[in-house]
Amino acid sequence: MLSYYKQIVFILFLLQPYIAFSANQIVKKRLVELKKNVSLPAQIKSENTIYKVIDNYNLLGAELQMPKNCVLMFDGGSIENGTICFSGTELCGYPQINCKLKGSIPKGDITWFGAIRDDQESDVGTIINKVQAITRHIIIPSGVFYQKNEAIRIEGDKYIDWIGTIVCMCSKKQFDAVTVSSGVVTLDMKGDLICKSKAINYDKGQQTDICGLVIENVNNSNLNVRNISRFNIGMKVFGYGGGCAYNTFNLGAIRNCNNGILITQRDKDGKKGWANENTFIGGRFGVGSSWDKEKRTTHAVVAKGIYSDDSYNKVNSLYFLRPCAEGAFVPFVFHNASMISVIDCRTEGGTVGAKLSGKTNRILMTNSYGNSLENLDTSELTKKQNWPLYRNTSNPTK
Repeated sequence: MLSYYKQIVFILFLLQPYIAFSANQIVKKRLVELKKNVSLPAQIKSENTIYKVIDNYNLLGAELQMPKNCVLMFDGGSIENGTICFSGTELCGYPQINCKLKGSIPKGDITWFGAIRDDQESDVGTIINKVQAITRHIIIPSGVFYQKNEAIRIEGDKYIDWIGTIVCMCSKKQFDAVTVSSGVVTLDMKGDLICKSKAINYDKGQQTDICGLVIENVNNSNLNVRNISRFNIGMKVFGYGGGCAYNTFNLGAIRNCNNGILITQRDKDGKKGWANENTFIGGRFGVGSSWDKEKRTTHAVVAKGIYSDDSYNKVNSLYFLRPCAEGAFVPFVFHNASMISVIDCRTEGGTVGAKLSGKTNRILMTNSYGNSLENLDTSELTKKQNWPLYRNTSNPTK
């Protein structure tokens, strides 16, 4: 019998270099229920621990430093009035935190940090900006959240799980609602982005380019956009320096906006930006029947290059597959843009299918339904075209 055990020990010894255990697998977390009348910094000191929060804790301005590999489990409790420095801390249960935030967490639901559904007095912009600074996984859950005074800016490599509705209340303070900037982003927008006040977008003397969603210098990303409405510009895609490129957009509805999508560039620190190699799939653009279309010109897509030379435009290589531009006066506007493909476009009710100006060249457009693309306004085109300009039918000719 002893020799049998010796054999087992010898085999395990031989296999030892090939067997690896991660620290998370072999370290069990112990559960500690936090005491009611003792400060949290005095209780939360050990690593590898699940701390159960069952009472309301006031940090009195102090900083709570979370040890590594810990969990805060909320069971009816809350933490407020201080600073929490997370160390990859997991949150579970029903977290309620009203503190300054540092460090990092694996994911963050905005309702954990003070976002209140159906509350027009709270500002979801402030809360989303706090949450995006400490996590790469942002959750906007179901419900309606109001944005009052602070523009939302999400920066860096992020996964944005957007389920609910954000209503932008920009009647007094004008700002772009949501900006996603830099890095590789996964935007899964299953909810809505709505501007509550349409008048501010269009009143003479007050009109500014208020954007719903701004995609700024994002690269190699997948962005699903469900519904944007009632902004001057529904979605702006633009780059500076390295540019905004190699992205795929899956579009739902972008409606009641003067311009559905604006693709452009701008200068920053003397560098001419790029907005190129982007693919747009689907998208339903148009104007609601309650809007006064006679006073406004509506475009589904505007691709506008600011910087151009005789050989190359910085807004180029854009691909649109099966957009629906019903009700737009001039569905497509291209200025200093190159190598644009609009395939199987549905158009109805427009007066001019596409307006081409500046040094725009190499445009391919085909119709699936409607006849708006039969009218192409090229009056502002320069006489010299470096590449063929393809026009409007399903069997394009030069």
